[in-house]
Amino acid sequence: IGLEIDLKKIVRAGKVILIAAGGQLVGGVVLGLLFFMGIGLSMGGGQAIKTGLAHLDTFEWIGAFSSAIPDDLETRFPGLQARTSKHLKHLWVGVGKKDFLLDANQKFHGWLQSKDIPHAWLLSEGGHEWPVWRLYLATYLPLIFK
Repeated sequence: IGLEIDLKKIVRAGKVILIAAGGQLVGGVVLGLLFFMGIGLSMGGGQAIKTGLAHLDTFEWIGAFSSAIPDDLETRFPGLQARTSKHLKHLWVGVGKKDFLLDANQKFHGWLQSKDIPHAWLLSEGGHEWPVWRLYLATYLPLIFK
């Protein structure tokens, strides 16, 4: 919970690219860039979703790998559909077929579809493990640097 509060303060400052893994901030502060992105896996993926979608004026790119998805999507992200067309450049969601977070990610994917929110969805082989996340990084990062 403390990490979420700190991230919100950082986001308000508008000065960071966040790369989170397992709820830990592993990316750093980057000033003067034209875009910002949030990438995370597991708890960090949930944080990238919660922080990124709540602050679309700051985060244009969001990558969520095997994410701990919040339950309260409607309450947490009111009016998201209208804001995404103006701000969000790319939302990428991936999860493995054997991941214990599969159901939550499929529900999130379905919710995004029901709101007509553009996003990429990858349902891959594997579980909640590094080989899957390496695949996701190799798939997602080239999209950003085209």
